[in-house]
Amino acid sequence: MKKILLFISFIIPAVFFMQSCSEAPLEITSENEGVLIYSRNGLIDSLTGTCSSFLTRTAIIDTLDFTKYRSVKIEFDAYTDGDLSRINIFYLNQNAAVNIMNIEGINAISNNKSIIVNSPNIKSYFYLRMQLFASVCTGDLYHLKLRDLKISGIE
Repeated sequence: MKKILLFISFIIPAVFFMQSCSEAPLEITSENEGVLIYSRNGLIDSLTGTCSSFLTRTAIIDTLDFTKYRSVKIEFDAYTDGDLSRINIFYLNQNAAVNIMNIEGINAISNNKSIIVNSPNIKSYFYLRMQLFASVCTGDLYHLKLRDLKISGIE
């Protein structure tokens, strides 16, 4: 009898532990938050340059599936002091870039933490493009930084 109780005391916690370790790529949150499709914490990218430089960096985010969602929520932490700087998230359609998010300027980039846009209703590679540029030439360095990117689908 002791062996059975000992066996059961190990099996039941083991079963609960194994179920908690399932690989679920989508995280379901509240209705306003949507379904987490992509998340990358920490520094995504950082550009530094002078006013005479126009720096552009493009990177692949991942293949994202927005076919089940009516809206897309994009959360991020960004900073720039370049008044003409821009951050885009886009996909390619017949070799043409189609923006789903395009924010430009100091206030739009540095003061926004979350943007909700219409869903492109597509499953495709999505790209991130950051462009650093300033219209005023003071001789100082300008910066564009992006951290903690989360993309969620809202049904």
